[in-house]
Amino acid sequence: MKKFKLIQQLSLITIALFLVTSCNDDDEEAQAEFSPNQNVLEIAGRIPQLSLLADAIAVFPDSVLVEPLSNPEANFTVFAPNNETFGVVLDTLGLDLDPRMRDDLDTELLLDIVLYHVHGSAALSSSNLSSSLTMLNGETTSVSTQGAGSINDIDFSFVDNIGTNGIVHIINGTLLPEAAVEALEATVEEEE
Repeated sequence: MKKFKLIQQLSLITIALFLVTSCNDDDEEAQAEFSPNQNVLEIAGRIPQLSLLADAIAVFPDSVLVEPLSNPEANFTVFAPNNETFGVVLDTLGLDLDPRMRDDLDTELLLDIVLYHVHGSAALSSSNLSSSLTMLNGETTSVSTQGAGSINDIDFSFVDNIGTNGIVHIINGTLLPEAAVEALEATVEEEE
């Protein structure tokens, strides 16, 4: 019964994410906002439809995420979830990014989710994305270069936004690390 509830909740999240992304008109706006003279963090911070990811990164002290993702000597690939899908996941998991709510924020879970969107080297969608990538949280993702490409069956909407220290691929969903799946299971158990 618990597994059925979890599957049901994950299905509802998937349907909500599909509906949100299929109605998204901001695709051209995302393409126009990025500049190759920016690092991956600046790219994510300047594209309006990625503002929730930038807000999530800003939750942490600069030394945790801002400095590493801004390091000109580093190379990263960021699979950036758009606001609509990231917002649904954050709301479902009760992760409120409002500064007034920071005392109640599960920063460990939020950090795990953010790090699950970052790979530790630059990977262009067309040439050097392998079939699996280990993300900065230590978990592995499944990548496909068929069509526009996808990661964990989440389609890319814009690829190869090249920055000074890596690449940002905008994705039409939010990657869920194991800790997020476990948190969803706990939410389902609490509702029973």
